[in-house]
Amino acid sequence: VILVATGSFNPPTIMHLRMFELARNRLMSEGYSVLGGYMSPVHDGYAKPGLALAEHRIQMCQISTADSPFIMVDSWEARQPTRQRTVDVLARVDHCINGGMITEGTVRIMLLCGVDLLATLEDASIWIPDHVERICRDYGIVCLSRDGQSIDKVVFQNETLHRHRVSSQQKITLLSLKSLVFFLRRQSFERALSVKYLVHDGVIEYVKSHRLYNYRE
Repeated sequence: VILVATGSFNPPTIMHLRMFELARNRLMSEGYSVLGGYMSPVHDGYAKPGLALAEHRIQMCQISTADSPFIMVDSWEARQPTRQRTVDVLARVDHCINGGMITEGTVRIMLLCGVDLLATLEDASIWIPDHVERICRDYGIVCLSRDGQSIDKVVFQNETLHRHRVSSQQKITLLSLKSLVFFLRRQSFERALSVKYLVHDGVIEYVKSHRLYNYRE
């Protein structure tokens, strides 16, 4: 398996990295070999309020993963002329890995996400239904829960997720992360609150030096 996490990473946090470690532990316990993981920062066209430029987010992700033995940064999505769909990001990684790098066997590409993203998959204003079907059918999802959000409930309410969950337990691997929350907010930088141990020290210095998120001492 190779894990792919898409998102704004604005900025990347320790918990973003921890997601990969938890997912790898779970998959390895089920007999998988996890070869690597990619962080794929979203394109600037995502137009999320307060979104730092892609170049900054790429650099912060690279700083965060510099000492990781298996988490890497894929800047392809962020560097495209226009915003890319998640299924296209997965297909591109699949093509690069299984269409060239791997000469024997097949590596499974899986989307790594939190339950908040999983819950949006039924929203046709955000996701193209056929894309959701392709992600479940051709790739698979590794999902981590958060406090107060039930993965089982989200899967039950989404026909596509439920169908693939029932037809193949291996298509959607559900992980539990009930006691930890992604609680870092950009306002922490804006309000001069300490973010040490929430983000990589190198990212803190990068934010300071580039004055991102209206940072003040």
